[in-house]
Amino acid sequence: MKPLDLPTMPLDGTLLIEASAGTGKTHTIAHLYVRLVLERGYAPGSILVVTFTEAATKELRDRIRKNLMIALRVAQGVEPACDPLLEAILARQKAGSTQGALCLKRALINFDEAAIFTIHGFCKRMLSQYCFESGMLFHTELVADQQEILQEIIDDFWFQTFSAAHPLLSAVAQKEKFTLARCYELAELVLRKPLLEIVPPPNPEAVPRLHDLYERLQKVWERDSAQIKNLLLHATGLTRTQNTYRHDRLKILFKQLEAAVENVPTVETLSSIESFASRTLSQNLTARGTAPHHEFFDLCDSFLTAQQQVMIALTHRFVRWCVSELSRRKRRRNVQSFNDLLSELLAALKTPAGMSLASSIRKSFSAALIDEFQDTDPVQYAIFEHLFHGVPGQSLFLIGDPKQSIYGFRGADIFSYLAASQNTAAEKKYTLVTNWRSEHACVEAVNHLFGLVRNPFVLREGIRYYATTAAPESKGNTEPLTVEGKPAAGMWLWFLPTKNNSYVNKEDALRTAAEAVVREIARLLNLASRRKALIGQRPVQPSDIAILVLRNRDAQLFVEPLRALNIPVVVAQAESIFQTDEAQELECILRALVMPRRTDLLHAALATPILGFTAHDLRHLVEDADGAAAHEEHSERFARYADLWATKGFMRMFRTVLAQYRVRENLLGLPGGERKLTNILHLAELLHEASLNQNLGPSGLLSYLVQQRSAPSAQEEHELRLERDDEAVQILTVFKSKGLEYPIVFCPFMWQKGALTEDKDAIYHHNSHIVLDLGSEHYHDAQTAAAEERLAELVRLLYVGVTRAKNRCYLVCGRIGKEPTATALDYIFSTGADQKAVAATLASPCCTSENELLDAVKSRVDAACGALHFAVPSLPQPEPYRAPDEPGRLSSTNKTFSEDWICRDWGIASYSLLTAAEHLVPADAEDTIVKHDEPLIAAGDAAEAEGFFAFPRGALAGSCVHALFERLDFTQREGTEEVIASCLQRYGLYQPTYATAVRAMLEQVLAAPLEPVQGLVLKNIGRRNRLSELAFFYPLQ
Repeated sequence: MKPLDLPTMPLDGTLLIEASAGTGKTHTIAHLYVRLVLERGYAPGSILVVTFTEAATKELRDRIRKNLMIALRVAQGVEPACDPLLEAILARQKAGSTQGALCLKRALINFDEAAIFTIHGFCKRMLSQYCFESGMLFHTELVADQQEILQEIIDDFWFQTFSAAHPLLSAVAQKEKFTLARCYELAELVLRKPLLEIVPPPNPEAVPRLHDLYERLQKVWERDSAQIKNLLLHATGLTRTQNTYRHDRLKILFKQLEAAVENVPTVETLSSIESFASRTLSQNLTARGTAPHHEFFDLCDSFLTAQQQVMIALTHRFVRWCVSELSRRKRRRNVQSFNDLLSELLAALKTPAGMSLASSIRKSFSAALIDEFQDTDPVQYAIFEHLFHGVPGQSLFLIGDPKQSIYGFRGADIFSYLAASQNTAAEKKYTLVTNWRSEHACVEAVNHLFGLVRNPFVLREGIRYYATTAAPESKGNTEPLTVEGKPAAGMWLWFLPTKNNSYVNKEDALRTAAEAVVREIARLLNLASRRKALIGQRPVQPSDIAILVLRNRDAQLFVEPLRALNIPVVVAQAESIFQTDEAQELECILRALVMPRRTDLLHAALATPILGFTAHDLRHLVEDADGAAAHEEHSERFARYADLWATKGFMRMFRTVLAQYRVRENLLGLPGGERKLTNILHLAELLHEASLNQNLGPSGLLSYLVQQRSAPSAQEEHELRLERDDEAVQILTVFKSKGLEYPIVFCPFMWQKGALTEDKDAIYHHNSHIVLDLGSEHYHDAQTAAAEERLAELVRLLYVGVTRAKNRCYLVCGRIGKEPTATALDYIFSTGADQKAVAATLASPCCTSENELLDAVKSRVDAACGALHFAVPSLPQPEPYRAPDEPGRLSSTNKTFSEDWICRDWGIASYSLLTAAEHLVPADAEDTIVKHDEPLIAAGDAAEAEGFFAFPRGALAGSCVHALFERLDFTQREGTEEVIASCLQRYGLYQPTYATAVRAMLEQVLAAPLEPVQGLVLKNIGRRNRLSELAFFYPLQ
């Protein structure tokens, strides 16, 4: 690839731009946009820009518009050019001329027409705009979540397949892990990879053959069981260990086998057949032993093969059923998912009318810039290739970094990028070579980590590593990291030594690495508090530090130790909010509210950490005599909450619960309370939204919560939110960190995942096709190819992790784990990693001993000339952290204001306050405002009153009467007593005499004529014809 010269690169045809981490990809897109506007005179509506998230779309739109504004001001001579690239573009095009400025001004005026979309937004726009050419139905509803339809399809398949089938089929399916969960996994796989091919093809006679072999097994066992037992008990060539053919184990196997062939087969009994198969016997022989022979053993062997064939057939059947039924049922409901937008546009382009559709789209867009192209998939690439590749007069810019393709689990396919690279002419491939993010030492560390390895990203010439150079004005060089007055090495390699020169246990490695990270963070921050660890001229702060993990659950290894040292920390997780403990606790509370008279549910709700009752508290309520009244009060509270939920909605009720049980104050006083409170408020927001959008009452909303908690995946809005991100150490997964940057980054667990897994599904690419091999004759080669692709992705994951750092990265390595798993670090530290080294890494660790790995790591450090630093983590117990600007003793002060500063000529008050006296409240009557909830008559006067005049007065009583009038339907007399009692109980005012007095007052008020309109009374006005409360504003002067 050639280094990109942005001002002079051609703008015609298909161009591939590789933008390594930190090299200014978005900056490049914004400048390309300016060139297209200036040189080609393209309007914003004719330049298609596609990216993959809404957030990225907004960022691109803002950056492009801002760049156009700067270019216009420079072209008009209003301000000098501060960007050399922009200056070169403007100088080359003579944009100082009137024509250049006019093009830029016109682009800004029409920028609201800019065609900047997500990939799904682009497809939806094209399908809708050209609905006749695409054949898209009108008013099709776009759904983000199709789990309900998918679950319905899976349930129907399961019922049709197994409800009337022989128990043998169900037992075999369960034994081979073909469960509902497996069906869901297959469905998700097919949705992510719609072009997936499954091999080998199904055997249509697989199920009949399984039943036939089972019947033959039954007959042979019935006939020769004594002979078979005798053969196995006296065979001299078999091993006789606890797990093979020791006599006591054989007796157990005989019983299981008899149950398998004589009774209804189960998973446990079918498993015994494997022990009697010829293949199993041959694998458990002594040095010179021979396996016993019998027809039964060969039948067992054939039965195992038939089981595998049945699983292959069931998988094919389910996938066909899922694809066809999902399409049919969505058409019937007139809905489509986001992925359907892509597949439908591609299908439309391939129809006879596709030429017309493609021509119409090309007329709309003269150029297309595809951002994050490494995250595309075969369908997306096929769309862009069909529309823009090789078409005269069309420009197609493919911009991305294959080294950062890490979202395969979402459907991204690196082989689509590789195919595009192969289809692009060599002279039109470019790479960005200047790093604008990191400090010089950090960039050099990454260069030495990957650049010294042949074939560093495993996939041969498909992905190469091009060394980058840190710009003198990069963010890291502008604010370099210094620790105790010395410049920092760009990357620290922490080596975990073994105790016996063999390997480090993985659990020990987790604890050791986590402890080392916590202690180093505390050391740096404590140095910063004494201004001995600086970024530029300022002390290092907690928010400058990020810890990147591979699994969400590993984040918890750091949270409590950091908090114990007074270091603020926040965890950013992609986990669903409905999978948290708070969701389970909220379900307990809602159950008690739906059934408020159930004592057991009330106790379960009170015992949740949200409400905070301990076992001692509950025992006091239930068993102690003085706790009975309190217990009754809680029961009445929940009854009032249930009534409030039914009448005022979920959020009104929930906020009342939070306030009356002081949930916020109690949680914030607990360790991790911010996280819990954030989750609770997030859940409340989602439940409130669901109750409104789906018109759900209490029981319906509870069912919705239960359903969401059992859902296997999360929508984006269901992902956990940050409880805080100000001045806190960030903990997040490497996947979530992509696109982010931090001064100091810790990657403690990059050794954790390996290419060798126990997954039987071999998913790999062959001749540009993605293949799922379930057991073909080439299955071993397929497993190797799949492992090679997993290793390639792990190396890319490592690259993304270490390139998040602006100043320093910490990377933990070592001979970790007893069994080799082929990690990215194993591969990167191998010497001369050609294709033979790939195979060797997959077979075993590149360095079989600790010393070999240690030598490889130190060799890499020596070659880096100070950019890499080797260390064995051994840090003392740290001191608690104190922020550098924290004084020795805290004191609080009140801000004072002058009398003239506070404006007193306005105020907001209720009608009751305004009429509390015979004249308007003066603007400076502070005492009146503060005490407006006091009774308006003395207690003695109240005692002499009768009827409704004996009813308590003040703000509480007023709110009670106000609520009563809001809830009543004036035209309905039935249920009035219940509403009155409910309101009085809610405000703690219930007495039989008060209820009678309120009822009498209501009858008088509702029957009172409202002059001057003749015949107008409240009892004739229904809910639809009234406004319960009217806000009003009057000038006070």
